[in-house]
Amino acid sequence: MAQKMKVVLLTTDYNIGANICIKAFLQNTLRKKYGIQVVGIVVTSLFRPWEKKSWRRMFRFFRQTGFGFAVRSITINIIQNIKMNIAQYFVADKKRHYFTFQEMARSYGFPIMYTKDINSPQTIDFIRKQKSDYLVSALLLQIVKKELLSIPKKGAINFHPALFQEHRGTFSSFWTLFRNRKKSGATVHFMNEEIDGGEIILQRNFFVHRSDSIHCINQKSARLGGNLLVKSLVKIKKQKAKLFWIKKASHLLSMPNNKQTEDFLRRGKKIIHWEDLFRI
Repeated sequence: MAQKMKVVLLTTDYNIGANICIKAFLQNTLRKKYGIQVVGIVVTSLFRPWEKKSWRRMFRFFRQTGFGFAVRSITINIIQNIKMNIAQYFVADKKRHYFTFQEMARSYGFPIMYTKDINSPQTIDFIRKQKSDYLVSALLLQIVKKELLSIPKKGAINFHPALFQEHRGTFSSFWTLFRNRKKSGATVHFMNEEIDGGEIILQRNFFVHRSDSIHCINQKSARLGGNLLVKSLVKIKKQKAKLFWIKKASHLLSMPNNKQTEDFLRRGKKIIHWEDLFRI
């Protein structure tokens, strides 16, 4: 029997894309076929209402992107998460698209840890106990430092929800629509201490339609990314991974400013379509 590859997942809460990505990773049939075993998941908190730091981060988001865009984005995020958490008690699994991390941890039998700091001593201790071969980052919104990266026996990989040559950094779905790109995609790469640094293992693209919203692109890239993470680990395990780097990679992008978000909305671009807001 082939030796199992043990992985610990790293992700962020209050991000529907992260839930979609992790579910796609767990459901991929290649994961079981090639003995890729999830031995734990660490979930970082995007917002903690009792912490001043979280409120400062939120106010910074409001100042940067503008009141209208920020309110819509945050409200949509809250509604999606409330809906997902309520649906687990009243809607059959086969009729749902979104699942909480707690549900996935119970279903697949691995421990879950919540933390405000991915590099905290408690997180490091949790990951050390799992004795993983790889860390697998899926839409983790914190920088992983050297001490944590050195824990897994063989390395750490990350899913970035865009093509490196088009968009590195944050808010890639916004920039895809803002720049009227005809395609986007997903990139899986080895992690180092740089933001979106490290050699690329796999990259795939998909077409962007004129009617696509930020939510649509996030969903497409998250589902694609979850599957590419599994395929990347399979390639690594079979020693068939051909690493490469994009010579003309995009510079790091950050949050859009108020003028850019106003232009985005004025041009009829959508954060989410009304019908998608009620999808369970």
